[in-house]
Amino acid sequence: MNLSLSPNAFKKVGWDILLSAIASLIILPFVGIVGITYKKIFEWIPADKLNDMLCLIGILGLFIISISKEL
Repeated sequence: MNLSLSPNAFKKVGWDILLSAIASLIILPFVGIVGITYKKIFEWIPADKLNDMLCLIGILGLFIISISKEL
């Protein structure tokens, strides 16, 4: 079994990590702003459920970005 990796593989992984970090820094503030707006509109949603929803939205956004990079 050959476990050697080429330098290009390390560069690709490095770029993927960097792009994912940049994407999360771009997406997460918008998710937070949307969450604050929704919390003001929908006061009847408990805060812990709202945070769970926003975390899921953020994770789904990152997942979609990572899939779209592969296509």
